[in-house]
Amino acid sequence: MGEHPSEHPAAPELVLDVDGASTVIAPGRTYRIGRDPDSDVVLTDARVSWHHAVLRADDGHWTVQDEHSTNGTFSDGVRVSERDVGPGSVLRFGHPADGPRVALSATRATSGGASRERRGPAAWFGESPARARRTGRHARPRGAGEPGGRSGPPADDSGTAYVPRVPAD
Repeated sequence: MGEHPSEHPAAPELVLDVDGASTVIAPGRTYRIGRDPDSDVVLTDARVSWHHAVLRADDGHWTVQDEHSTNGTFSDGVRVSERDVGPGSVLRFGHPADGPRVALSATRATSGGASRERRGPAAWFGESPARARRTGRHARPRGAGEPGGRSGPPADDSGTAYVPRVPAD
């Protein structure tokens, strides 16, 4: 008897952390990472390509895939075209040492605690919260049926800000 897709456990939800701001991603869709304002995770660093990489869950695990970016995707310091990732993985985009950093971790629910991370399909990293409010881009992320959105902390010295593209509670 062959393996059936239903025999694989579902991939766990993951927390994406960028500059101390986090959002939860869930299996069932592909998350686009890049400078394109319509990306699911927007990184505004000039070394990041417009369509830089994707994160997806298949067969019970998560994979990052570089989308032929100019400056590369790095997982734990190694340039990758495609690699399995999960809790504890650190991704950098555009440069292995100082490119925008995305750390992956388990949700509190996955690790046994109560989950309080923001849940939603997308996050903005690198645009000021005020601009995101003016453009309304965080109000209705791709695939979300509910209006709303929240802005996070103001930009830090690196110029990176976090505005989650998640429905309001």
